[in-house]
Amino acid sequence: MKTLMIIMFLMLSTTAFADCPKTTIISFLLDETGSMDAQRDETITSVNQYIKKLQTEYSDVKFTLTKFNSERIVTLYKNQDVCSVSNLSRETYVPNSTTPLYDAIMETIQTIEKQIACQKDTRILFVILTDGLENSSCKYTQTDVFNKIKEKNLWQFVYLGVHPDAWHQNVTLGILNSFSTSTVGTSTSIYQLNNMTDTFMQTK
Repeated sequence: MKTLMIIMFLMLSTTAFADCPKTTIISFLLDETGSMDAQRDETITSVNQYIKKLQTEYSDVKFTLTKFNSERIVTLYKNQDVCSVSNLSRETYVPNSTTPLYDAIMETIQTIEKQIACQKDTRILFVILTDGLENSSCKYTQTDVFNKIKEKNLWQFVYLGVHPDAWHQNVTLGILNSFSTSTVGTSTSIYQLNNMTDTFMQTK
């Protein structure tokens, strides 16, 4: 009898794990440096439109939004149900200072690593939106970022360069087999991101 009960428990446990859907985390790393001020309102509107898309079409997604400049790297939303994420505003998005892109990428990746350390079957879409080149990182180098991205071969990285200065940065970071866009303006980049997200979400 005990043997039968154990077998039934194992069968039920296996079925439960098999039916358990993968957790999808979308981590959005947003440039909040001084050069983004010229397109501040466009960026706020575009990011909010992307959040709205996720809330409408992919409501089970976990969402992280991190802003960065040389004064701070701050996470507004950390692995949060996307439906509970509030819109970006002029109060919460204030561009200033310079671009520690390497530090921001590395610290955000490390945060995600800690979040998913005890989780299985987690899918990661890591979005980087910036309009400029690295110019002020103190902790990490281009090589550090390149090697870390190479290590995360099961993650999907999306690089959105919204100004000509940033268009080729994805190559130096090793984002070669991932999506990148080379269009001026945040709204166009977010339009591209919508399509990239659909492709990612449809891929099992």
